Formats: sequence, C-alpha cells, structure tokens
Amino acid sequence: MGRRQKTLLERVLENNFRPGRYGPLLAKEPLPAKPPFDDRRRRLLWARLREEQDAYQRAETFWPDDPGWYREVVAGSFGLYVCALHGSELPSYLSLERPVERRPPTPEPRPRQYATAALLCTACGCESGGNAQGWVALFAQDPHQDPVPRAQAFCPECAEESSPLPWSISADYY
Repeated sequence: MGRRQKTLLERVLENNFRPGRYGPLLAKEPLPAKPPFDDRRRRLLWARLREEQDAYQRAETFWPDDPGWYREVVAGSFGLYVCALHGSELPSYLSLERPVERRPPTPEPRPRQYATAALLCTACGCESGGNAQGWVALFAQDPHQDPVPRAQAFCPECAEESSPLPWSISADYY
C-alpha cells in the first residue's frame, strides 16, 4: 500500500508543484475561491493561480488545434506563480495584477470655429464688411430656369429701394 497522493492545494501550499509531473492535477480539483493568505501580493497571486487553472481546464476553447501543448504552457506558468507565491520573483512576462482595460480617450470637444464670409449684393454688386449688419439674404427660385433655389443677398440700401420683400426693412432689422 502506497502513500496517499497529495492534492493540488497541498502541493501549492507546500511549494511542491512541478508542472511536468503534477500538471494534470489542475484539471481535477479547483483551488478554493478564498485565498488562505492575508497579504495583498499573495491574494493577487492566488487570483492568477485560479485564472491559470481555469485556462488549463478550458484548453480546447483557447487552443483547439493542440490543447495538450496549451495545457503544458499553462501548467508552466502556474508553476511560476506557485514559486512567486512562496517568495520567488515573478518573471517580467507574467503579470501580478490584471491589466487595466484602457478605453480610448474621449476627444476634447473642439472649440466652435466661425468662418466669416463676405456677401455680394445681387442688385448693386457691393461687398459686405464686418458682420453684414442690415443685409438680407433670401432663397429664390425661378421654377422655369432654376432646378434648385439660389441664395441672393441684398445690401441694406438695395433691400430698401428695390425691396423684393413684401415689407420694408427698418434700420434696426438685422
């Protein structure tokens, strides 16, 4: 009669996990959700161990072409996390904390940009200056000649004299 085989938990707590020999234990029994440690570093390592065990158990999902190879890789990283749990330095390619999901930065709202354009009077041909105060712009269309309406602008003088509007434009209208 031989000795009792140690569980995965016992091997992890005793720092006696060897990936090549005890890797299949990762598929048998899950590690407890609550870590048996109080310090932050080892609790984070315990969370990584549980993630690695989950990846080992779902090898067909992650690497359907060769799940055996994937299990070997995961068991190797599991072993490194076990060593780190007992004081070894964690290799730089393995993370202690889960990477933070970075969202693309929200773009800053662009300041409003205003363009200034000069208006050209349809009647006399003069050009507006500054803010074109008192000028009138209309959309006009001759259905027989124009397929789309055209914008027509009138300076204050031409708008008063040859008023194309049914009302007269007062000086304070803008």
